[in-house]
Amino acid sequence: MTDSLWLDLEERSRTRFERSRQAACVVPRNDAHREDVAGLGTLRWYLHPSLEDRALSSLYMVEIEIDAGMRSDRIKHPGNIVGIVVEGSGELWLDGEIHEWCERDLLGIPSKPHGVLFDFFNTGDVAARIILAFPNWDSALGPGLGTGIEHMPLA
Repeated sequence: MTDSLWLDLEERSRTRFERSRQAACVVPRNDAHREDVAGLGTLRWYLHPSLEDRALSSLYMVEIEIDAGMRSDRIKHPGNIVGIVVEGSGELWLDGEIHEWCERDLLGIPSKPHGVLFDFFNTGDVAARIILAFPNWDSALGPGLGTGIEHMPLA
């Protein structure tokens, strides 16, 4: 510990960063992903700040799987999300506009000052799989990423 709070913070941050990177998993295996079932469908987390064994914590990266004919719950999010459709076809409902997508399409959900509303609808006959990535602003802006994240289950 030093006499300077700034230097102490800097040293603790550097030590924590180095310790986490030494133990980090650079290439997590398929069975190492945390799986959740939520309003978006089945979620497989590749990168998440709570997965402390990963080499990167500045991004969220998640694969969502939506069963054929199903729709995800609506999400309010700050945006700045990029995604790739791995399998399936459907529609992205973004702020009231419908955008069709299919396998290998790139999805971009822009950022807006008051956030965006979106949900996915699988119009195909197989499960749709989409990988999404977005910045981890939680650390700087707190839960809700400044504009708030809301899960809005469909009635």
